[in-house]
Amino acid sequence: MFKHDINDIQLATGLKQPFIRKCVKTLPDLFQSEIIRSDKNKMLFSDNALVILDQIKQYKHDRLTINEMKVRLYAGKKSEKVEPTTKETKRTSQTVELYERLLADKDKALSDKESLIQRQQAEIEQLKEQLKLLTYERQESNKHESNPVKAILKRIFR
Repeated sequence: MFKHDINDIQLATGLKQPFIRKCVKTLPDLFQSEIIRSDKNKMLFSDNALVILDQIKQYKHDRLTINEMKVRLYAGKKSEKVEPTTKETKRTSQTVELYERLLADKDKALSDKESLIQRQQAEIEQLKEQLKLLTYERQESNKHESNPVKAILKRIFR
């Protein structure tokens, strides 16, 4: 179904309109069945054209020329699978390595956070126990003396 105009394609792929038009002119065999003209001579693209242009965007990002893109796209159309270049393979392995390092760093950060939380909870429990002892001693000394000032002075001058 032809439902995408050139503005939709530009928004979806990020490619500029002049470049999209250049691709359509340079690669007519790829786009022949994927583009029609409306009554007002407006280009309408199919979903497959959107996929092809998205692939072109990837190739452009890899700094390939239009002729290099043409070779890969025609090869991909014939075999439906283009062998990755050494550059693409290296980039993929670097991406995987970076992802694995990020996961390892995340796991280490989580374990450090959990151990910190456990230490802080233990310290909180110790402080609670100390507070209980302090309040208990104060209550005991106040039971014997009705005047808290006298109780404090008694403790000082013992």
